[in-house]
Amino acid sequence: AEQAANEARRVAELGVDHISAYQLTIEPNTKFGELDRAGKLPLLDDAILADSFVAVGATLQKYGFSRYEVSNYAKPGCVSKHNLGYWRGQDYLGLGCAAYGALSREDGTGWRYRNPPTPQRYAEMVTAGDLRAHELDELDGETRMRERLMLGLRLREGVDIHAAATELKVDAWPARRLAAVDDLVKRGRLRRDGEHLLIPPEAWLWADDTACRLF
Repeated sequence: AEQAANEARRVAELGVDHISAYQLTIEPNTKFGELDRAGKLPLLDDAILADSFVAVGATLQKYGFSRYEVSNYAKPGCVSKHNLGYWRGQDYLGLGCAAYGALSREDGTGWRYRNPPTPQRYAEMVTAGDLRAHELDELDGETRMRERLMLGLRLREGVDIHAAATELKVDAWPARRLAAVDDLVKRGRLRRDGEHLLIPPEAWLWADDTACRLF
């Protein structure tokens, strides 16, 4: 935790106005992934990671940063508009090699696409006027609702579940979700104000697990 706090302090003292602090994700098709499978990658235990998470937040707050998302901090007026659009479920256009984009339809469905991941293939297709996506995923309303909850609950502002469900043409309060919300509220993992849900800062360590329980 002390090392994490010191690193956060050094970055803050560089004069930046926005900081993203994510835990390293071990991807399978990487050198780290190979070492992890072989049991040769030294990883910190969950208790140390949790202490580091808290230490980074406390340190950056002293330097005038506000945590507006579980892993993102900004000084006043410096939040990332691009990131906010992504977390709020807005459409975004992916341009260039390997870029992702997501677009919605009026019926609440949508699709997400990825451009060719290799520069040579991307250049060949664009030169030939071939604008087909390398990958294309159709997203129904329920899938988009799950993503809206997963991403939106990472924000300090939370999610207006009624507004999201109306936009996506799905049921905002199926019985399973309503029961899960009641349980999470009782446990202090979630706050509900009418149709608005948010995760209190003291429960951000469990944000992903909390969102999954609402699916």
